[in-house]
Amino acid sequence: IGFPLRAHLYAFENRRNEKGAWIFDNPRAYVRNQIAYEITKDNTNGVKTLFLILLMYHSQPVSNHKMDFRYSEEWLGFLKEKCSESLINDMKPLKFENLNERAKELEGIILIKHFAIYEFQHQIYLEGLSDYFFRIHFEAAVQHFPLDILRTYEFHDISETRFNILAHRLIQELFKSALSEALICRLFERSECEERFCNELQKEGKLIELLYIPDKASPFSLPVIFWANKYGLKKLSKFLWHFVEKNTNKEDVHSQFYLARFGECCKNDENYITRTSMLLDVNDYRVLVCHYRFSGQRNILHLLISSDKSDYDAHRFMMKILTDSPDENVAVDLDLLTLALTNVKNSRLLCIIEILFQLNKGTKNHEKLPGSCLVESLNTCPIDKFWELELGVRICIVSAYKKINMLTDCVQTRFVKGNSHIRALFQEEKIAQTEMAQIIKTCVAECHKCLPSSSENTFDGKEVRFSSLICRELMQAVESSIHVTMQFWKDDFF
Repeated sequence: IGFPLRAHLYAFENRRNEKGAWIFDNPRAYVRNQIAYEITKDNTNGVKTLFLILLMYHSQPVSNHKMDFRYSEEWLGFLKEKCSESLINDMKPLKFENLNERAKELEGIILIKHFAIYEFQHQIYLEGLSDYFFRIHFEAAVQHFPLDILRTYEFHDISETRFNILAHRLIQELFKSALSEALICRLFERSECEERFCNELQKEGKLIELLYIPDKASPFSLPVIFWANKYGLKKLSKFLWHFVEKNTNKEDVHSQFYLARFGECCKNDENYITRTSMLLDVNDYRVLVCHYRFSGQRNILHLLISSDKSDYDAHRFMMKILTDSPDENVAVDLDLLTLALTNVKNSRLLCIIEILFQLNKGTKNHEKLPGSCLVESLNTCPIDKFWELELGVRICIVSAYKKINMLTDCVQTRFVKGNSHIRALFQEEKIAQTEMAQIIKTCVAECHKCLPSSSENTFDGKEVRFSSLICRELMQAVESSIHVTMQFWKDDFF
């Protein structure tokens, strides 16, 4: 919001007690105040009616309705067409007579007239009007306003009762095939709202049906798991995938998996969705996912590894893609290893071990790993016992497989300076794997002191593949560390 608009707001404010610096400091709050004042001072309810019509008119992408406020009956029909008769009843009292006079009174203050069409001085007024109607007529607005208005409103500090009303409306829209419209709501920008929505969706009890509804609000007839992933709705994506795995057959799990991954590709590249025009079956989506490239030769595996997915999910998703598509040239390369080593959003031990195993099978394992990627993670990760263990294991397992350039640079990082356990790893000469194993065991013991005594070992060692380069003692130490990191980074949402 630029200075000219703020100056305009200040210049046209005639209320002495409202004219002040706050107009410049918080113009949005001022506009909300101004709208409420104009509506409440009008005893005829004409301004309220006019504002409601203008909100509906200018919030639609295109309107074929000619704007002529001399004919009141036409605008009554307009509201019935755009919303419903129920909205009109719930918003009463409304007055459709003399709308032209009300518009003229507000011209130059809130409205401008452009070729016989009344418009707001600025987008800020549409935001302010949405805020007014959602505050004063919440239930009616949520139930009957077009999705175009709902999806742009932020719904701050919403009570549980009101949230349930809103969630019910959005769920209704999902079942009406408006998937791409409903899931792009700004409400989902807040993680806690996304989680509450998942809870309401679960209560609805029709998730199987929802999984197979195609979107009709866009040119792409893709299902809900695609849109959840395309919009980066992490909790909803995980919630849907968790349900798919537990409640559908093997073929549907396969299908939903690649639709979800295709959504992630399309989130990373908005134009990639246009490749769907000729798709016929799930194998086409699998091929599209495997052929996806970004930033040079990075592929879907690079997206998975750099995400904030749990290590367990990232690892098994990577394994599925590699198993399903051995001939699709989905490369496991040094860049993928670097991404895993620099990921400080979540543990990546399972992924790193598998990547190293794959590289060891190939012809490029002679490539040296730049120590700079370790320096980056050591300087950016949180400093605690669990990250000490995570990074210690990362360094040990990589050192056992590969030559690392400039490893001694890591000694100067903020993480290593205060860690006597970890400092021993950064020497000119590699230390023995048995010594690495002992360092890991010491870190594991420290972490166990911080874990709940009731924590169960859910880790299956069969999921991890080591090459013959790794001694048995180091394998066992690494496996025990994975149990600890899986407990620490456990997702309790489900």
